[in-house]
Amino acid sequence: MLKAINQLIEDNFKVKVEKSSLTIYDTENWEFFCKKHDFKIAEGIYIPRNLSAHVLKSKYFLQNIFHEFFGHGLFIEHTDEGKQIHSLEQKLMQEESYLKTKEEIINFRESNENLKNLKEMYSENLQRYESFAINIEYQLSKITNTEKLFEEKYLSACVSLSF
Repeated sequence: MLKAINQLIEDNFKVKVEKSSLTIYDTENWEFFCKKHDFKIAEGIYIPRNLSAHVLKSKYFLQNIFHEFFGHGLFIEHTDEGKQIHSLEQKLMQEESYLKTKEEIINFRESNENLKNLKEMYSENLQRYESFAINIEYQLSKITNTEKLFEEKYLSACVSLSF
């Protein structure tokens, strides 16, 4: 399925996901993954550091793959901003690899220039990063005739935000 959708993207947009990976989780493993990595519980996440998408098998599973794997994957792999984010993440990961304790990592991060630049990149590009992924998710939902699930996902998100 991923290969077929990637081919649709290449046919329609002249670009494709090339380096990103996808991991799919059941509920129990998803909760463990989120707690282990200190992520807020959601239904998907993309980690630019290692070009990996992680998605919970849920009602909006396909839309979340479109968003995380294809949307964020394409952004990080192919936009100048995404490439910069990935590069800074790689530098930070290399620098942190020498640290042994959580305290060492915390102290290191307080004054690290790469982390400061990375935070600035995320801050400056968050809206583009998310809107790009939502647009890809929407376009793929149209192509795969799953627009109703896309609409339902975002309608339910808007309703839950209003309370």
